[in-house]
Amino acid sequence: MIAARHAHRNGRHFNAAAPRAVIVGCGRSHRCDDQIGLLIADLLSVEPPPNTTVVRSEAPGADLLTEVAGADLVIIVDAAAARETVPPGRWRRIAVPRRDGRRLDVALQSLSGRRTSSSHLLGVGDALVISRDLGLLPSETWIYVVYAGSFGYGDELSGGVWESIREVAGRIQRDVREWMRLRSQRHA
Repeated sequence: MIAARHAHRNGRHFNAAAPRAVIVGCGRSHRCDDQIGLLIADLLSVEPPPNTTVVRSEAPGADLLTEVAGADLVIIVDAAAARETVPPGRWRRIAVPRRDGRRLDVALQSLSGRRTSSSHLLGVGDALVISRDLGLLPSETWIYVVYAGSFGYGDELSGGVWESIREVAGRIQRDVREWMRLRSQRHA
């Protein structure tokens, strides 16, 4: 019997032979609902799923480029502006297969309504496109988006958002554990 190799990451014990997931909670502190991804990362950091690294990022473009390397699953959690048909607090998960570049472009467009780049700031969408183009995206990428009502300064959240934060954190826990279970069965 071959003993599984183990590694340490952020003070946690990892089984190096098992699939590895990275969760990146994106946002800005003290920017009302834009904190959504950060708050979800905080909740998940208390008891992360097995073989999972949780990253709290206020510069997700750069962090994504460094964190996706070697991951089998990347999960991005971010806020998007609510719309007339999608109120604050509603959320959804978008699965983006590595080889489906068109699906990534459509997903990014549907979140923001348009895709723009800036030479001064590398955003989530830019980092995902660059990772895809360089062949760094893992076999699976999931984007959890929680719709937000306010991106102003402060710590207060729009109505219904805190409940969604807890719900999405729980859902990510379950989804990652199920993904790990299925991957382990396939490779057993």
